[in-house]
Amino acid sequence: MNRGTTTPVDAEGLAEELARSRAADDVRRADELTRVRAQAGHDRDRADVATEVRLAELDRAEREAAATATARLARMYREAKEAGERTRITAGLARSGEARALRLERLRVANLRVLVPVLLG
Repeated sequence: MNRGTTTPVDAEGLAEELARSRAADDVRRADELTRVRAQAGHDRDRADVATEVRLAELDRAEREAAATATARLARMYREAKEAGERTRITAGLARSGEARALRLERLRVANLRVLVPVLLG
C-alpha cells in the first residue's frame, strides 16, 4: 500500500495555509502600493525641484538682461551727452570765429575809409 499512500486531507490545515497565503499576498500588495506611492511622491518632489531650478535660472537671466540693458542705456546717455557737449563747444568756437571774422571785416572797412584818403591825398 505504499504505492498509493496519501495523507489524509485536513480541512483546518488547508484553511490555515490558505489564510496565511492570502495574508502574505495582502502584505505584498500593501507594500507594493506603499512603494508606488513613495516613488510617485519622490517623482513629484523632483519635478518641483526641477521647476524651481528653471524658474531661478529664468530669474537670473532676466536680472542679467536688465542689468545689461541698463548699462547699455547709461552708455548711450553718456555718449549722447558727450556728443552734445562736443557739438556745443564746436558751435561756440564757430561763433567766436565768425565774430572775429566780422570784427576784422569792420576793422578793414574802417581802415580803408581812413587810410585811402590819406594815401591818395
